[in-house]
Amino acid sequence: MNKKSIFEKLIYKVRDFFRKVRIIYNGNYFVTNEDSYIGDGLAANHVFDFLKDKFFLHAYNEGKKTGALQTHNGDIHYRAYFAIYFANLCKTLDGDFIECGVGKGLLAKTIVTYLNFNDLDKDFYLIDTFEGIPTHQAKTKEEEDSMEWLNAHIFKGDYLQEIKETFSDYKKVRIIKGKVPEILKTIKTEKVSFISMDMNNAYAEIESIKYFWDKLVKYGVVLLDDYAYSHQYKEQKKSWDKFAKEKDIEILTLPTGQGLLIKYQ
Repeated sequence: MNKKSIFEKLIYKVRDFFRKVRIIYNGNYFVTNEDSYIGDGLAANHVFDFLKDKFFLHAYNEGKKTGALQTHNGDIHYRAYFAIYFANLCKTLDGDFIECGVGKGLLAKTIVTYLNFNDLDKDFYLIDTFEGIPTHQAKTKEEEDSMEWLNAHIFKGDYLQEIKETFSDYKKVRIIKGKVPEILKTIKTEKVSFISMDMNNAYAEIESIKYFWDKLVKYGVVLLDDYAYSHQYKEQKKSWDKFAKEKDIEILTLPTGQGLLIKYQ
């Protein structure tokens, strides 16, 4: 190693040291404690009483039994918490529930368990191919690569029967197998209050919301699972931002990477 390389490494280490000093001085550092929440790309040192709530934990664990997290690194407590929170708000509104992109059913099972969905005067439509993402709908090569990876590692095979068994005790859960947009016309609901969107497919998600938007009641909620989760899903964010701009509304980015859209008019 020549003297120039040694000097450059020394300069880098000195600069890095002072960078860390500035971070600490400004209070922009993170030290965990026994009450910290760390998981699914999120870390915080606040009060998380919902993680001790027996009703939430029971519902979440029922969702987890679907096996949806077998290939996921850790848990998604906070994402599930947002889902049941907004679903719980929407149970008092007119209109059915929709989930576009069900996967193995973790979020839907968490919601129906927490809300005792059989007692509600609503239907819950679960829309999916139940055999993976249609890669021919990809808008870019990058999105297609992402779809192929998800199909190979998470949505492998036909899991329709698994879904039927998961929701066999819920008479108001309607399982809709098919591709968007073709399958949408078979769904006869005229009012919708809650939509969970997790299709990992920008085209299908926008086609779905265009179909359901006029059916979404005032103060109805659309919860986007992957809106700002990572750059892997940037085509979805780009498409949703365009849709929101056309509707003159804003999408709230949640710290979990989810997106929240509320229909105020």
